[in-house]
Amino acid sequence: MSGLLFDVVEADNGNVMISVHGDLVLDTVEQFNSTIQAVPEDAKAVSLDLSGISRISSAGIGALVSRSHELMRSGKAVSIQRPAPQVARLLKHTSLNDMLKP
Repeated sequence: MSGLLFDVVEADNGNVMISVHGDLVLDTVEQFNSTIQAVPEDAKAVSLDLSGISRISSAGIGALVSRSHELMRSGKAVSIQRPAPQVARLLKHTSLNDMLKP
């Protein structure tokens, strides 16, 4: 079973940076969801650093999109930072890069 590691940094200005490391696949989606759902309510913006993603599946893309929409509906700006090459390709091919621009 693969796992994910997260580095979460909350800045004084209300911005949160979450660096994700590992495989974002069916086995790790709940772990990803829990981390994103734990973002403080008063956060203004969330940046997801995906440079450490080694593998992403359709379940991982679905979780990324769902959690991003939830954050945006709650008034937070969301951006993807430094996506790993395979993540960048998937975001481009699915046009998600337009929704989640850095």
